[in-house]
Amino acid sequence: MKSRTSFFNGRVLKKDILRFSPLWGIYTVIILLYLLGDAAWSDRPADLGLSVLYLLGQMGICNLIYAGLAAILLFGDLFKTRLCNAMHTMPLRREGWFLTHVTAGMLFCIVPNLLGAVIGSFLLGEYAYLAWVWLAVTVLQYLCFFGIGAFVAQIAGTGLGALACYLLVNFLPVIVGWLVASFYDPVLYGVDLQSAVQPLENLCPSICFGGSQYVDLVRDGSYYEYNSLIFQGFLRSEWIGLYCAGGAGLALMGAGMLLYRKRHLERAGDFLAVRLAKPVFLLLYTLCIGALLHLIGEGSVKAVQYTFTAVGLAVGFFTGWMLLEKRVKIFKLKRIGGFAVLLVAFFGSIFLTWLDPIGVTRYVPEIGNVESVTISPSRFSYYYRQGNGCTLTQQQDVEAIRQIHQQLTRERPDADPDSELVLEYTLRNGRKVSRYYELDAQSEPGKKLKKYYSNMEALFGTDDVDALLAETIYMRFEDNGAGLPNMVFTMNRWASYDMYDSNVLEFYEQKSLVDSQELKGLLEAIEKDCTEGRMAQQQQYHPNRTVVGVLWVYADNGQNSDLVAQVLIYTDCANTCAYLRSLAGK
Repeated sequence: MKSRTSFFNGRVLKKDILRFSPLWGIYTVIILLYLLGDAAWSDRPADLGLSVLYLLGQMGICNLIYAGLAAILLFGDLFKTRLCNAMHTMPLRREGWFLTHVTAGMLFCIVPNLLGAVIGSFLLGEYAYLAWVWLAVTVLQYLCFFGIGAFVAQIAGTGLGALACYLLVNFLPVIVGWLVASFYDPVLYGVDLQSAVQPLENLCPSICFGGSQYVDLVRDGSYYEYNSLIFQGFLRSEWIGLYCAGGAGLALMGAGMLLYRKRHLERAGDFLAVRLAKPVFLLLYTLCIGALLHLIGEGSVKAVQYTFTAVGLAVGFFTGWMLLEKRVKIFKLKRIGGFAVLLVAFFGSIFLTWLDPIGVTRYVPEIGNVESVTISPSRFSYYYRQGNGCTLTQQQDVEAIRQIHQQLTRERPDADPDSELVLEYTLRNGRKVSRYYELDAQSEPGKKLKKYYSNMEALFGTDDVDALLAETIYMRFEDNGAGLPNMVFTMNRWASYDMYDSNVLEFYEQKSLVDSQELKGLLEAIEKDCTEGRMAQQQQYHPNRTVVGVLWVYADNGQNSDLVAQVLIYTDCANTCAYLRSLAGK
């Protein structure tokens, strides 16, 4: 086969297009159904535009799968020994093979999405630009994933190896974060490693693409209609992230071509074709299997759990070698010694972390360095606005929390904890220090915390009742079978709206949120119970743990309503219960 240029060959391109036509044909059908499917149900351009934006969030996963398959199939000849050797006897440089396959792979994405964009631009009317936003987003996403696929195809020697490496590279930040949190979070007392490693998800393209919004929605004043979809340009943060992802894909393509130039053809058929990739894969694979068994044994005592971990590491290590060697007989003295070294290093790191030689778990900020401290009874609090809990700024309150913190670092609870304390210090230099501890609500530290959980800010997210009412659109109180009145306090413009169903209002006695004596009396009763320390929301602080009713508070966020507080009323909230009974005539 002769070629006019050593870097591209039209016949190979044509072969790739015809050979893998089922793949890109199915993708084309999917794209057209995605973009044009809603046109059969609605002829309103705004509805079609909203559909395009919704589907863009799903294209990250679609391109993750499609680009990976395209890259692995296009370079699949490298995974078969006879075909690989025969292909490379032809008069075409390796750069020519690589760049031609890459060109075909990019056409597999550009042509279907371009076709969809052209057709969609006619249906979208004034929102025709959304079709071209779709094209730009999908091509850049695909470029990122296809670059990863082209790179790992040069590392792997089989299709299974390429698929394994493709998934590892795509989800490597999440995998690393999961491994760190699984193994080291339990031994770092008070440190929430799971929250610390969560930002690593921002480095995972498939996760980032799903949460990005490339066009703004502007509501026209109602809850169901959007009259404007505004494109803010190509320089907002979501687009910058997309450019970086596309650039990373191009860089990985370049690295893949360099690997291809140095690739040993006799490695075709090996699980991995690059020697340096084997220890990295083996380590990640071993730790993943170990972490999986570590989680399975989590409900047992520590000795049993770490026995599970050791077994998992052994299974991962030796089955990993079986994959790499493609045979079962891999138990040699050298490999058993290597596993022993890995086991000692792993458990040594766990033990060293538990010893905490640098004092991470014992650290309590000095009072002079603390600007404020926020406390919450749960890392996943449902009762506090934006999960912020109660923020304390008075020096005596901050010092009281510091004393509790110091006590918890010295005395770990022996009994099964039934509550949590989540601390977040804001230091004067702007740095934040977060800790969380499990404790018994009836323990000495737990009893000291009760008064801080029983205040208006802990209940409503603010101690300024007037500010709360200014942004509240409605509140409703639901009786829990105690014979108390079901009430809804609404602004006039919200009089016919409650939880997307106006019929719900028939169940309540409707009140006005403005100048409502009933609401004023209710908030005053709640505030009095807060002063007396009766309003802590955790049931562990209430003797009979019986809830007589729930007060729901909703605010307008500009597009719909947000639940900003859910206040539980217990039987021992004496002032609030007495006031509600007076409204019920009891």
